[in-house]
Amino acid sequence: GAGISMEINSSEENSARVDSFDQLFAQASCLHPLLIHKTKEWALKSDGCVLISHCRQGLPQKQYVLYSSAQSDQNVKIEWCKVKSLQRSMEKIVRAYGQDVSRLVDICRQSIVFESVGRIVACLELIAHDKDV
Repeated sequence: GAGISMEINSSEENSARVDSFDQLFAQASCLHPLLIHKTKEWALKSDGCVLISHCRQGLPQKQYVLYSSAQSDQNVKIEWCKVKSLQRSMEKIVRAYGQDVSRLVDICRQSIVFESVGRIVACLELIAHDKDV
């Protein structure tokens, strides 16, 4: 899918090239719950929306709602993105990146949807100033 990629606080000192497929997936597995935690924080502070699933009249439905509403509603399930599959990751490395494992940067990802450009900017500022990023 299409997306926006941006580097924050990237320097030779704090980022190392990862050429091992196994290492990349081990790191993604460890990072996944941490990224969900940070995504919740950013969505809450920037009025972001998350994808939820719920049943209405016995039928499953999905929609985007403000995270601040979804977090406390026991009748909805937030649809967090999963770690990209091994098969899809390998296909991307071979087809798009010339077998360069280090170029695969979206194994662990999440989504926040916004109702305005101003809210996007607010979230990006939160991320840019987050000491954990």
